[in-house]
Formats: sequence, C-alpha cells, structure tokens
Amino acid sequence: MLGKALDQTDRAATYILDEDGRAFSLKQRGKMREILPADVSGVTSIVVTFERMDPIATYGAAIAGSVKRPTWVLGISDLLMVADLLPNPAAFHHYARLRAAMSDDGVIAACESDVLGSYFYDRVQPVLAQESDGQVVRIVGYSSGRINRYYSNREMEIAAAEAPTTGVPSNVAVALRATSDSAGWAQCAEVVMLLEPATWTKWKRFARRHKGKGEFKANERLTIIACDGQPFIESVDGVSRLGVNRAGESSVKAQHG
Repeated sequence: MLGKALDQTDRAATYILDEDGRAFSLKQRGKMREILPADVSGVTSIVVTFERMDPIATYGAAIAGSVKRPTWVLGISDLLMVADLLPNPAAFHHYARLRAAMSDDGVIAACESDVLGSYFYDRVQPVLAQESDGQVVRIVGYSSGRINRYYSNREMEIAAAEAPTTGVPSNVAVALRATSDSAGWAQCAEVVMLLEPATWTKWKRFARRHKGKGEFKANERLTIIACDGQPFIESVDGVSRLGVNRAGESSVKAQHG
C-alpha cells in the first residue's frame, strides 16, 4: 500500500535535489512551470494515507520495509490534527522533519497525538536523546491528554477550551511566517523551535526593559533583533539573525505555532 507512495516521493526528492528540477506540471506531458526557487537546501518527505491504521501511526514508513529517505507517514485525520494545532509554517515544518527523522531512527509511538503532545511539552527531546544500539526500542509515552481535553471541550462548546501551544511568542512566529522564502529559514526555524521556555521568558523581560529595541542573543546560533521594519533572516556560518517587528512586544502571547 505504501510502496508506490514512497517510491513516488523519493523520485520527486531526487528530481529536486539531485537533478535540480524546479518545474512541474499538473498532468502528464502538460505544460511545465517553475514553482521552486533556484536554491533549494533540502526537502521534507511526507506520505499521507486515507487509511486509519495503528501500524502506520506506530511504525510509519518502517512497515513498508526499506525506505531510501527519512519520510513521515501518517493518516489524513492525523495530518488535519497536526495542521490544526501547528498552523505556523515554522512549527509544522520542524515537526514534520522531526517525525521523519523519528521514523528513520526507529522511535515509535502508539498514536500521532502522543508524539504531538510530547512535542508541545519538550519537543520529544528526552526520547530522541536516548542512545540506541538498535536492540532497544524507544517509545514515546502517553502524551495525548491535553490534546484530547482540548478537542473534547471544543466539541462540547466549553468556553475554557484552550489549544496546546508551542510556547513561541506570537511576534517571533509571525516573523518566521513572513520570512519563509528566505535563505537560511529552515535552519533558523529549527533553532527557534528548540529554544527552552526559559529563553522566551528572558526575551519578554528583555523586550520590556529595552522597550522592544536592540539585539537579544538567544543562544550561540540565534540572535533576535527587534526592528521597526519588515521581518528578515540573515544566516552566516550556521548563525542566524532574525528580525522581529517590535510592535506590541511588551504584550506578546504564545500562539499555536
């Protein structure tokens, strides 16, 4: 069932990365149109199935046997859930790459909501950081509680229904959304999504103290610059500089993505 989808995904990735393919057509032998920029640093492989099967959520691409590239395999209902709770492209992109890497690394979970719930809590880092010699199976534990409560409350139209959030301040998430076509975006998004909650507390304190002006060194790989103009990304030698519009920084709230 998954073999053909995985093969097609691999062919597309090979066309883009190895053959510098940038043009696509809506149908076979149709007119080709270039829809990708000249500089593409990588791809994120995702296969979506209409089947609702526990083995897909648990083992992903591994149930199809040999997979040439890290690929996230999931059912359509799980995709809709992830897209609903991670509407910001930076959060969705980072999660998708993490899920593909998990499948490639043999990390499993009972269901997608356990992985997503763990992602909201700690980006699944404790499980991923555990060393494995291939003999020990690493499993993401039950983490669906907050997600289940949110959807149950929303279905019952309870006013207190609050969706889980990544904890990334909204103006930073907006800046990443606005710069998604910039060179170095994927690297910057990864650094942002892996920052500890304590860093965002320091960022908010910095913004209040400096009235939303100046440069904030988040870590060795990222500096956030409060600016009046349009958001921007600069990336040099693995170090990113993210320009964030400082309007409203003193009252930043976290958003889904």
